[in-house]
Amino acid sequence: LAEAGHKDGIEITIDVGNTDGPWHQTICEVMRDQMKAAGITLNINVMPASKYWEIWDKTPFGATAWTHRPLGTMVLSLGYRTGVPWNETHFASAEFDAALDDAEATLDVEARKAKMEKVEQILQDANVMVQPLYRPIYSIVAKRVNNIALHPTNYHQFNKVWVS
Repeated sequence: LAEAGHKDGIEITIDVGNTDGPWHQTICEVMRDQMKAAGITLNINVMPASKYWEIWDKTPFGATAWTHRPLGTMVLSLGYRTGVPWNETHFASAEFDAALDDAEATLDVEARKAKMEKVEQILQDANVMVQPLYRPIYSIVAKRVNNIALHPTNYHQFNKVWVS
């Protein structure tokens, strides 16, 4: 940080509304503790979820969870494409948009995966976001419950479930 002109470190604030549960705040606390060693002071502004949703797309630094979508390209189109309403980072890149267009236009799953590498690399290189974790989802089911399947969005789909 000193070489970058911040000899006394950096102080930043993250806004968090625990919109999907208290784990949002916990993640911010872990980030705060990890950043401290690098000379970065992270202040955590905890607010009611309803207040967070009023500023989530305006705050300079906020903690927002994005729910899984059927295709990886969908979240990126909603949240990172130039000019879209949910682009909370205000990221704008013609190169990213073109690479995402290419991936979205590719029907073959394996070919799309290969094209997504470029899309993801552009986001990583641009340092658009901090993605500290992928949250595990657990489900506990009695042995007599049959044919239950977990869904990435944690939605319950009981149309083929039966109890013995």
